[in-house]
Formats: sequence, C-alpha cells, structure tokens
Amino acid sequence: MKKLLLILLVISGIQVTGQSTWQITNTPSGGQIWDIEGSGSGNLYTVTGSGMYRSVDNGSNWEPIYFQDGIIRVFTVTESGEIFASHDSLVYKSADNGMTWDLVLTANGNFISLTKGSQNAVYGSTMGPNGEMALHISFDGGLTWDQKAMDVGYYSHLNLHVNSSGDIFSASFEGLFRSVDQGNTWELINNGAIRSLLITPTDELVIGNFYDNWLYKSTDNGINWSHLFNTSAIYPLAEDSSGYIYAPSDIGIFRISSDGLNWSQINKGLPPVQVLAMHVNASNEVFVGANGIYRSTNHGVNWIPSSNGLNTGSFTFINSSSNGDIYVIADALYVSSDEGATYNSLVDFKDWEMTFTQVYIHQDGEIFAVGYNRYTWDNYTLFRSSDNGNTFSELIHFHINDFAISADGSIFVVSDNGVLRSSDKGNNWELVFDIEDCLWYQQILISAAGTIYLCACDNTYTSNDNGATFTQIAGNNLDLKASNSLGHIFAFDQDNIVRSTNNGSSWEIIYTNDVPYTQLKNLIVDSYDNLYFNVSFVGIYNSLDNGNTWALYNEGLINDNIIAMHATSNGTLFISPEYNGVWKRSALTHMANYASSLEVYPNPANEIINIRLTTEGYYEQDICRIYDIHGRIMKEVAITSSATELTISDFEPGVYILKTMYSAQKILVQ
Repeated sequence: MKKLLLILLVISGIQVTGQSTWQITNTPSGGQIWDIEGSGSGNLYTVTGSGMYRSVDNGSNWEPIYFQDGIIRVFTVTESGEIFASHDSLVYKSADNGMTWDLVLTANGNFISLTKGSQNAVYGSTMGPNGEMALHISFDGGLTWDQKAMDVGYYSHLNLHVNSSGDIFSASFEGLFRSVDQGNTWELINNGAIRSLLITPTDELVIGNFYDNWLYKSTDNGINWSHLFNTSAIYPLAEDSSGYIYAPSDIGIFRISSDGLNWSQINKGLPPVQVLAMHVNASNEVFVGANGIYRSTNHGVNWIPSSNGLNTGSFTFINSSSNGDIYVIADALYVSSDEGATYNSLVDFKDWEMTFTQVYIHQDGEIFAVGYNRYTWDNYTLFRSSDNGNTFSELIHFHINDFAISADGSIFVVSDNGVLRSSDKGNNWELVFDIEDCLWYQQILISAAGTIYLCACDNTYTSNDNGATFTQIAGNNLDLKASNSLGHIFAFDQDNIVRSTNNGSSWEIIYTNDVPYTQLKNLIVDSYDNLYFNVSFVGIYNSLDNGNTWALYNEGLINDNIIAMHATSNGTLFISPEYNGVWKRSALTHMANYASSLEVYPNPANEIINIRLTTEGYYEQDICRIYDIHGRIMKEVAITSSATELTISDFEPGVYILKTMYSAQKILVQ
C-alpha cells in the first residue's frame, strides 16, 4: 500500500486547507479617508469608503470595526469616548470602542453630518426624501432626541459644528448659518460657498470659501470677518494648541499662524492627492487622510505613513500567473507570490508615463499591460515586461478595448479599428478582422477549445482557425464573460446571464437580475468549472452546476459591492470589494460540501473508487472529472449510468476533488 501523504485534513468529511469564508489579504494600505477623530483616551477612529477602523496605538496600526448593518458614512466621538455613527437614516452608539453597537435613532432621512457638543451632547443633520433638512439633538447619550426643521438652504457639503456656548453652525455651499437657540431659528452670517469650518478652543471661527479661495476669520461669533490666508480650494481645517492652523488645498497643506502673517507649505512625505480629513491629538501630532493616513510629530515639517491595516483601496483588476503569482491594480501594479500574505509594488502610477488598467500573463512569462502613457498624443498604450514586471516597454499606441491570449501564445487586441493579432509576443501585428463602417469593436473571448468569440457592432462572431476567418453567429449586444472546460460560453445580456452550449448557435437565460438599481458585474469560471458573478451592492453568487442553480456566496464579507474578481488555477478566489482591499477564499472547501447527489466509496481509497449519483436523471450525458489540488484534470470519464467505477491506482497519494456537473466530493488517495 502506498504511504499515506500527511497533509492538513481531517477525515470524516475530509477538510482541505483553505478559507471556508472570505478573508482579507494583507493588501497594500491606502485608500480615500473621509474623516479622522480621536477619543479622550487616545484611541483614533477613521471612516473610509469600506467602513470604520480603529487604532489603539496612535495610528501605528489599524483594525476594522465590523458593522453588520451597512457602511458607516459619518460619525463623531464624544468627550467621554462614546462613538455615535450613522448608516443612512440610522444612528448607532458604542460605549466600548466600537466592539458592540446599539441602535439609538431612526430618522426620516439620511444623516449627512454628526458632531459632538459639550457635556456629551450629540448633534446630527439629515436630508429627507423630498430634500427637507432636519436637526437632531441628544443631551442624554442618545436615549432621547429632539428633531427640528433646518432652514439652511441646499445641503451640499453641509457639516455641523458647535461652540462652547452651544451655538450651532451649519456650513454648506449655501453659506454659514448660526443658531443660538438650539436650532429653533437660523441666521445667515456668511453668504460664501463654505467648504470648511473650524471652531478654535477660544470659539474663533475660521472658514474656507470655495469660490474666492480665501480663509476668513471671525473673533466675534461670525458678526465680522477678516481675511486670513489665500490658497486654492480649501479643505478640512485643524488647529493645534500652539495656534497653528492647518489648511489642506489643491496644492498641498499650509501651516498658518493664528494671525495669518506667517505661513509655510508642509508637504514633505505626503503624496500629491486630495486631503479630506484632518485631526490633531492632545500631543499636537497631526493626522491627515490622503491616500491612507499620514502623521506628523513636528507640526507638519515632515510626514510619515500611518496606515498599517487600512486595507481600503479599490483594486480594479486581478490576474494570476501559472506559478501562482497574483497581480492586482490600484494606485500601482502590485504582485504577491504568497497568495496575498505580502505584496510588492512593481509600477507606481504616480508617474503619468505608465498607468495600467488591465494586466495579462503570457504562457512564457511575459507580462502585458493595457494602459496609458499620458505623454503620448493618443495616450493609449500596450506595455510588455520580460523581466517579471521590473521594467516595461511600450509596444503599440491606440485605444485597446479588449485583450486575449490564445493557447498557442498568439495575442489578440481589440481596437477601435478592428482586431489585431501578434504571433511574436507583440513585436509585429496584423489586422485579422475589420468590418466596413464598424466603429465599435467591443470584446474578445477565447474558449478552452480554442474558439474565438468576438462582439463587434451589435453582432457576435466566431473563429475556429486562430483568427484567420470569422463567422457571424447568434447573439446580439452580448457582454462576453467566460468559458468553461466544456467550451460553454457565458455572457451578460442586459439584466440576464446567458449560456451557450453549442458554440454560440443558441443562448439560454440562466439567471435574471431583478433587484432594482443594481447591475450584473463580473462573471468568472474557476479551474473546477464553478461559476461566480456579482451584483452591485448585493454580493457574489456561486453555481456548482454550470449555472442551473445559484446561491449567495458572501460569507465573511463586510462590503458587497465587488469591483474585481479572479480565480487562480489552484482553486483560490480573489476579489476586491469597493474601498476594501483584496480578499480571498478557497473554492475547495465549498465544493466538498456540495455532495448531496453524489456518493464516492471507498474513501480513503488506493486502487479504485465507485461513484454513485443518487439523484435520478443527473447521470445522463454528465462528465465526471477528478482534479488535483492545483486544479489540473487528472482523469475524465463520461457518466452513462448511476454507478461508475474508476481506477486510481496511478494517482499519487493526496487529496483530490471529484466533480460532476451537479456535485462535488473530496477523495483521499492513500
């Protein structure tokens, strides 16, 4: 008997190592920061597009605060450290640093601002379904709330601030309004388009005007205003205990003395991106939210990254090589050789000479990137790297709509003027498809059988001779997505997913999206022929039976708006939720639990296995495949009866996946 291979599994239902739910990888930190606030105990909190994060070590490390009822948009931290946070019309409170939450208010409108007052008072503003503005106030820690109408004009960029006397200020593009009677009446005290507002510890007011780019200051509660400083597009303001005012703008951050007479730019160490959040702690350390969070301990003289754990970037494209390297695109091209444990930056897109939107890996190892060189007259560029992404060279310059590599290594590019093919990795090109008067060449897809599918000018075409000739087939306005090992093609047709099992001669609907205000997005097929697609703001669906049935596949996710999806050859799925980094999950553990209509015995086995399909009618014209844990097909046989015997004496010891069209099962070979 063969020696039993020792691997991480438990027999009884054999458990393959891998994630049974989605788990975030160690994605490069960054992403847009919307707000930063601190508590009296020194904890820091931030809100990003993916949710809320907490730091208990002064910003050195961050951890997500899981919030099951949606993405936090606005929040505030009171003097005692209680957090009030809002998702749409709901306000939640946490008294334990975000570990647990209680619902304390449901409003008739969505919250666009929350702020603290003295003695733990909390103020919030909402916009109702018809545009009506309302003020909500609680003086007892969220137990009770008062609601009052706000006559402060349009809500654009509205934010609330409260001074030490309890006067409320509402700043928006309609001007700066003040209420001295807890929101019963409002007075316009500055008619500028107010982008930012700061109330100093001595109750002085500082505002940033959007149109004239001036900072104005008032020392008498908004009755009179004086010019303080002028720059371009003032964003959130902050002040430290020395009286320095920090003013982010389109051309960097300025540090300004309280009288405006002395100022300096303080951008050393900061990326050239928009700052939307600032915070100064009790030690005069300044935190800014740019592409991630940066911290200065010397009044902004220099800045250091402070984003470890903030996996908040949106990664727009994911692909992998045959050796398992994962390539992801965000503000740079990153590569991971350990399934997301670490990432290295290959190309930084801050250089306008090289920006990528898609990346593909040739069978011979070359990396091809579709992107832009903004210094060329037409911008669009195809790049190639022959040294694992360390350097890229430019190949061609024109608008590239799609890109594909065939099994023999030929490269196909879909341009505005037709389809081009290269047989020498991009050194030379020939036009292989061009329709007279057609200006809309959309997509190309190459099936496992080598058939090329092309969408152009509202028609679908195929080629079975590597692009030498094309024939028009059925299917108009299709959005081609993927094919499986059987040669079945999957595409989007408006709100439907359609499948063709006869090389595009006919199409059948296998899923219809009927969720209002959402859309079908990505669709992929993994190496075991499982299907995955996602619906915007709903999540991921999975099918193990060729699209006949679907089930939600969101376990573990905290953000259900998926931007990019990819399946590697070894059964690992990678996705990027919006503003939420890169996540992964193993397809193997899910497949092995999908065995209701399949019995395999003996298991473990060493010579033969018997397969019995327990659901009547499933065995006709079915194909049984055995995969190794790398996704390679080890054996394939047609199912002609409900019971089949397979010889496995030539298999190496280990774990394998046996899969039919409707079921899957793990088997252990000894």
